Amino acid sequence: MTSNPAVYLQPQFKGKIDLRRLTKVYKWISPSWDENAVFDLQRENIITFSQDPNKWVKSLPAAIWDSKADWAGKVFWEDPKPNIYARLPQVFESIESMVETNQRFEVYQEEIKAISRLGIKFDEWLKLYPSEENQPDKVKVMFIIPNDTVEAPVVESEQNTSTSKSSNPVMRLFKK
Repeated sequence: MTSNPAVYLQPQFKGKIDLRRLTKVYKWISPSWDENAVFDLQRENIITFSQDPNKWVKSLPAAIWDSKADWAGKVFWEDPKPNIYARLPQVFESIESMVETNQRFEVYQEEIKAISRLGIKFDEWLKLYPSEENQPDKVKVMFIIPNDTVEAPVVESEQNTSTSKSSNPVMRLFKK
């Protein structure tokens, strides 16, 4: 995220990166954090960054800014910050993608654990389908609720994970 994540809240990123998106990344670290908590976390960083942005540039990892490679052919008085700022939206998208991928792997892992706890063979799991009598038109999502209680993650709209227990023996279908 860089040594000072408050840089993503700079005015030039308005419409590209905002506090809501930054909060989603921070929720991966601590699901209880909301926008207020993330802003409070960044208050000092905003001031620190505005006082000496060059100090921040020097702290950047090579994946964002490599002075040997990116500065080749430039003169020493040129300011590298515009080039760095131009990269930050893409860097932030990569961070979001890594968080999303990690969350998917966590859910896949929990799915495999649930299959194991239920004693279902993987090929049987893949063959599960809803009964035709309970099928609404144009169904997009199928929820399988086992007879036995199984702890599994529930992914909320904000990509926040928690655990939930269900012991309902009915397989339900919901329209998306």
